[in-house]
Amino acid sequence: MRVLIMSGGKGTGLLPLTKHHPKIMASIHGEPFIRYLLKLYKEHDIVLSIGYMKEAIKSWCKENFIWLEYAEEDELLGHSGAILNAQSFLEHAKVFAVVNGDTYHNINLDRTKKDFLKNKKFIARQIFARNLLTDEINCCGIYLFKQECFKYFRKGIHTDEILRCIPTEKIYFKSKSYLDIGSHKGLKYAKESKLFKREA
Repeated sequence: MRVLIMSGGKGTGLLPLTKHHPKIMASIHGEPFIRYLLKLYKEHDIVLSIGYMKEAIKSWCKENFIWLEYAEEDELLGHSGAILNAQSFLEHAKVFAVVNGDTYHNINLDRTKKDFLKNKKFIARQIFARNLLTDEINCCGIYLFKQECFKYFRKGIHTDEILRCIPTEKIYFKSKSYLDIGSHKGLKYAKESKLFKREA
């Protein structure tokens, strides 16, 4: 499946670390978080949405012989605007996924895509799972969209606001979990948990 990883924001929740590198480059066991994300989505067709300090991301990928497609922002567009900016990379997919670049999870995207395709009633799907930090069921920053959604995306508007106005299915995976590393608590949890294996 085509997967758009959102990694263009300033990462204010991780200041002052993100003064020096983008959030997706935060270090866990000596490796940037992007490496773990690329492993997580290795079976998918990845597009990276980049903006803030984007050259650091592109340089790391080049140095590690990782060739990706980039939807580049020249200015901060917001969550929904970034999806619209990536339309040319996504327009040939019946269904595509948008995932936050600070979220790690154990949800099977192909399985939920297959189920979503069968449902003609909805054009968007918002996924909820157990937050490992709070043990609560929250939106985990994973969305599935059909092509009809593009006419609703707007610069400067968060996708969650748009979902309130279009046919959106909310799916709750109570047995699945996710971790948001976009805060100091989340990053600390990532470093102390067994989610991420140390490289030998």
